[in-house]
Amino acid sequence: MVTDTFEHKRESLICLLESYKLEPRNVLEVCCGEGELSKRLRALYPRAEVFGLDRDIITLAKALAYGNLEEDHAIHGNALNIECPESPVNTPDKFYIIEIDDYNPNVTDFKKIHQKETVAPKDFDLVVAHDSIGYRRFEDMLTSPTGQTVPISAVGAAVKTKGHMIYSISVFVHPDEFDEKMAESSAEEMVRIAKSCGFNCRWEIIGDVELFIENPMITNERGYCGGNELNIGIFCRRK
Repeated sequence: MVTDTFEHKRESLICLLESYKLEPRNVLEVCCGEGELSKRLRALYPRAEVFGLDRDIITLAKALAYGNLEEDHAIHGNALNIECPESPVNTPDKFYIIEIDDYNPNVTDFKKIHQKETVAPKDFDLVVAHDSIGYRRFEDMLTSPTGQTVPISAVGAAVKTKGHMIYSISVFVHPDEFDEKMAESSAEEMVRIAKSCGFNCRWEIIGDVELFIENPMITNERGYCGGNELNIGIFCRRK
């Protein structure tokens, strides 16, 4: 049983990126949260500028306070709007670099968080996005993204020509529903969507399939606790 599944996912992503031997000059983590993965990306690519983007300004401020993101590298905005900023799906409809007055990690005072300048999250050498979609059908996520789920097309819009994207998803599946072919068919659908957005790509199973014995995060309507977690990712290069 895995005690810190989020750290496991981050480690799996970093190991995968290490194997690709990339040398990006700038990197964007989409939906970066408090910046734990961004910090690892900074260590992996010490010569690159690593930016984090998130719609939750308090969480983003904590990424700065913890030192996971450098000053002037925290972008506040809705990733759904990277693709079509002139026709926003949700608010906010613009992207801003933020700065904070108080570097206390428990910062919750909006008055200590300031929008510094407007930016366009485009033309990155590498864009990294990971999403955990809970106990849901993978196909439902692809066709009807909701909540924090950001579609491949939006993430891909931030990638420059000949740049790279790694897009991964964790899917929690009831053991009775798990099929080894599910990973391949789901990943192939991700590849199809990415190719329609102008990418050449291949898919990977990132890390191992984890078995959870008791995990309240994936309790389903039948009261069952536990299931399989499948981490699937695609690694792409824009044409």
